[in-house]
Amino acid sequence: MRSYIITLLFVIQIPLTLPAQPQESTSQSHLNNGTLDIQSTLDRLGAKMEKGMTLKQLKDYSRHFDSIDRNIDGRHSKQEYIENGNYLTPMARRGIFNAADNNRDGFVSKAEYILNRIITDEAKSIIQKWMKTEMG
Repeated sequence: MRSYIITLLFVIQIPLTLPAQPQESTSQSHLNNGTLDIQSTLDRLGAKMEKGMTLKQLKDYSRHFDSIDRNIDGRHSKQEYIENGNYLTPMARRGIFNAADNNRDGFVSKAEYILNRIITDEAKSIIQKWMKTEMG
C-alpha cells in the first residue's frame, strides 16, 4: 500500500514534510526507516481508504473479483488474471497483479484485490480533483 501512496505523491508532486530528527547517516533512507509521515500526507490529500467506500462499491469489487475467478477457489492465479485477462495488456495486468499480491504468494485473494481497487480508485479520484483545481 505504501508504494502506491508514495508513487501517487511523486506523480502529483505533493511536498512531503518529514518529522524533525537528529541527523542520520546518508546511507539510510527516510522511506526505508519509516520516518515518512504517510498518515498526515494521506489526510492532507483527503484519502479515506476503506472508510470512504460504500457497501455498493465493495459489493461491485467483490462481484468483479468473482467474475474473474474462473475456478472459484477464492483467489486469482497468474493464469486467471494475467494470461486469461481480456482488458489492458498482459504487461499492464502483470503490474496490477504484482501490486495487488501483497503477501507475495503468487495469488491475489479477494481481500488483496479489493484493497488494491480501493487504493487505485481513490488515487485516481484524488489526482482528478487535483488536476481540476490546478487547471482552473
